[in-house]
Amino acid sequence: MAQAHRPLPPQALLLAYYDYDPGTGIVVYRCNGSPAAYNTAGRYVHLPFNRVVWAAHRLIWRMYTGEDPGELEIDHVDGDRANNRISNLRPATRTQNARNRVKPHTNWTGFLGVRFEPDRKKFRAQGKRNGRRVHIGYFLTAEEAAVAATAWRHQQYEEFSRGSPLKTPEPVASELFLKFKADPVGMVAQTEAKFRINF
Repeated sequence: MAQAHRPLPPQALLLAYYDYDPGTGIVVYRCNGSPAAYNTAGRYVHLPFNRVVWAAHRLIWRMYTGEDPGELEIDHVDGDRANNRISNLRPATRTQNARNRVKPHTNWTGFLGVRFEPDRKKFRAQGKRNGRRVHIGYFLTAEEAAVAATAWRHQQYEEFSRGSPLKTPEPVASELFLKFKADPVGMVAQTEAKFRINF
């Protein structure tokens, strides 16, 4: 069963509390400029807000676009969970996100979708469609099998295929995000008055 995502905090509160640089992906506290996000050993970057620890990429998406992705996941295009540049984030279904996965550490061939078949003494290219394994073909070298597997993934998954030449358009900054960038002091004051809190 899919994990239900809790609703994200209001964009204005996040922008009053944090400053996000879309070019670097770094989030700092607006009050003192110190780093706000932390990474735990190769996992996703986390961001504390209102006594709750959130996945930073979800809060960043909310801050930048103003949208709550709801049941959609936020995919890291390059597969680097620590890279929270806005150009590296995009909304995706769970299936699309899974298609953009990195090569498993148990894969000794060095290529995603390629395995060695000892009884045939050949490399097998394979993919997945609708949860079922799809046989693409047998090849003499791992490189040939990788080319076939990659081409198949690009055709099936389009821009969500790892290494796809198709690019997802960069998200558009919301009007509120741009206002906070232009006048952070004034916008924090407005947010404090609206929500009746002090930062």
